[in-house]
Amino acid sequence: MSTGADARTDNVYIRGFLADQYLDSLRLLNFGIFAYPIIEPYNLERAEVLHGPASILYGQASPGGVVDLVSKRPTPDPYHEVFVSTGSDNRIQGAT
Repeated sequence: MSTGADARTDNVYIRGFLADQYLDSLRLLNFGIFAYPIIEPYNLERAEVLHGPASILYGQASPGGVVDLVSKRPTPDPYHEVFVSTGSDNRIQGAT
């Protein structure tokens, strides 16, 4: 989703047009070059893409389409996660 080697912005292009992005059905606005919202993918449950002319359902949308990012929600059953990493100089790290 980022543009080239510059990971400071998240831009999505659909059919050659810059797609409008929504987070939980609320539009993410871009104000100039220093105010682009960057969403952490780990916190997302899914990304829904609506491409083509049907994107007009969202109002003044890009002709290419729109991207709706859906945040993770709490679940009744907890998720468990284990993290292990190694590195140089006999470095070993673990977390739960």
